[in-house]
Amino acid sequence: MNKILLINPVYNSGTIPKNIPLSKIASGLMLCNYEVDAIDFVNPDCENRDFSFFQKAEESFVNSILNKVCDYDIVYITTGTGSELKPYPLFPRVKTIAKAIKSNSNAKIYVGGALINLYVLIYKLKKEQICDGVIDKLIVGNEYNSFLSSVVKTHWPESTAPSWDIWKSNLYPTYKSVQYHVGCPFSCDFCFEGMIFDPRSDRTNLDDFISSIADDENIIIEDSVILSYHDFDAIIERLSSKKVRFAAYARISEIVNNPDKVIKMHSAGCNSMILGIETLNLDLLKEHNKEIVDSQTRLALDILKDIGVDIQGCFMLGFPKDTLRNMERTIEFAIKEQLKGYRWHIYQPNFSNDTSGLYINDGNSAINASDHLQVQLNVPDNCLSAVMETQPELGKLDEHFMFRSKPFINSKCFEHIGYRDGFSYQDIKDLIDKLFPQEWILNEEVLYKDLF
Repeated sequence: MNKILLINPVYNSGTIPKNIPLSKIASGLMLCNYEVDAIDFVNPDCENRDFSFFQKAEESFVNSILNKVCDYDIVYITTGTGSELKPYPLFPRVKTIAKAIKSNSNAKIYVGGALINLYVLIYKLKKEQICDGVIDKLIVGNEYNSFLSSVVKTHWPESTAPSWDIWKSNLYPTYKSVQYHVGCPFSCDFCFEGMIFDPRSDRTNLDDFISSIADDENIIIEDSVILSYHDFDAIIERLSSKKVRFAAYARISEIVNNPDKVIKMHSAGCNSMILGIETLNLDLLKEHNKEIVDSQTRLALDILKDIGVDIQGCFMLGFPKDTLRNMERTIEFAIKEQLKGYRWHIYQPNFSNDTSGLYINDGNSAINASDHLQVQLNVPDNCLSAVMETQPELGKLDEHFMFRSKPFINSKCFEHIGYRDGFSYQDIKDLIDKLFPQEWILNEEVLYKDLF
């Protein structure tokens, strides 16, 4: 078995950078003398077209896989948007691809990535339920380590630089996502990264990370806590020598405690930082293990603004004990700050936190984790009107898509979901429709280009 086909099933209008885990997997496999090819669903022509046009493009994508798959022994399908950390609601498409492959070839089918980690490690779904007779094996945990250890029977490299050139399309954006280490030592209960990834599981070395970056590139560093790395100074020195322009994620506490490091990053080419503000309510932050206070938020924002680093702020609505007035205050704060960009999220019931007060259909039904296996929201934003109302409730509550559907979906879609003695999700949608400035970009992938 020496021929492997890698599949990225995420619909991409040309705004999502090349997939990091698949590019690393390809590199590791080729170093072990495997023949590797990759196929993706990058199709800008679907934007602003009707849903039937998109469905035909989706069918064409599946057919393009079938035209290749008979030549391969193993197929690996990912379920993230480009890094280990970002699950995407598209499992029905993954299953459609797996069924088509099963019917047309003898290739063994592996599926992994962020969505599978969410299902297995957070939602606690049984592997047999996910595989459903069409997927041969699930890859859980770090994609690179777990997949190579499953298929390569000899020694394989623990660290490697991604092979970006496996992606033939010239439709990818000019900016690129890169990642040194996967993992986070913190445990905010609305973020599954700290629940899944042991930082020790990623043994990428600095040379491979730096070699994944070309001179003068625009890059997004996907690491969650780069300011806390023991080799921070070496990273920044080598990034500076590359003359790159980059954006990075950072925790508010890291910025407050290390303004000197922020200055070093800015001098090395850091134009933007993405940081989690979430909410202004201190009790909610504490209850959900986000150990910051509003004075730290204010200080971190002022530090970045004084240094000249642009800010994309991450905010969250719909905490179980949130109030509409508090959500309104959070939105008003965001507007007043005039940040470079805004990444809005809905709090996710992840079944490891308390969702006992959550109701659907006026309390007559229950939300089941397995419902997410039916959620498919990976369509152009203008097509969300064709799919959102038919989704299971877990789909309607997905962390991004209530925002992305703002111009397309009526708030009544969410009227039967909410918290007893609290708010309904229709209330949140009404706040979004009423208060969000028209010029805000609510598609997170489109926001990437504003980082530079």
